[in-house]
Amino acid sequence: MKEQVQKELFEMQPSTLIVLYELLLKDVQDVNGTQKRYRFHAGENGYNKSIKYGKAQGKYEYFHIPCKASGFDFSVDSLPRPTLTFDNSDSFFSLKTRYFKDFVGYEIIRIKTFVKFLHDTNFPNDRNPFGTPTEASFPKEHYVINSKQVENQDIISFELNSKLEKEGGIIPARKIVYNTCQWKYRSEHGCGYVGGPATDKSGEKLTYTNAFESITEW
Repeated sequence: MKEQVQKELFEMQPSTLIVLYELLLKDVQDVNGTQKRYRFHAGENGYNKSIKYGKAQGKYEYFHIPCKASGFDFSVDSLPRPTLTFDNSDSFFSLKTRYFKDFVGYEIIRIKTFVKFLHDTNFPNDRNPFGTPTEASFPKEHYVINSKQVENQDIISFELNSKLEKEGGIIPARKIVYNTCQWKYRSEHGCGYVGGPATDKSGEKLTYTNAFESITEW
């Protein structure tokens, strides 16, 4: 499917790009025992109906939710920190943030595909007039909600960061610091080995003579 997306991307007139989102709900399962998700799209292209997508058969329904998505572009110097801003005029998201603790730490999946690849069930007469409904897509992008940025009676906004960006993370009680290891090796609290070094940095086994019997650090 990767080849299909690349080919469409370089067409003279590629079909319309569609962006779908999934918000994974922690510790909430559906009737089948799988993790429940909010599936939605922002309607960037003026399309305000639900979109059926998933498992090459339009299995899941992605509802239209007024939303502004920005900051998803990658750069050489840093990972993106996108923002999702939702309409909050009906207080829907305010109520949800109370229950789900501002969604902090919740995963967001971003799916990009073309109209050409959407399932037939999204079109009149159950037929996609633009191409073959393979549901091919770009590689899925995975993010984590880092913080709630704004909340008022009109909008609510969340900052996301990449799952690769773990600065400040806790697992489960040790803070992650860039380029720093806080673990003590060769101790009863680390790997459990309290003897001297067994190999050199190339992995070659060390052979000790009397002159080196007192080595305790490497």
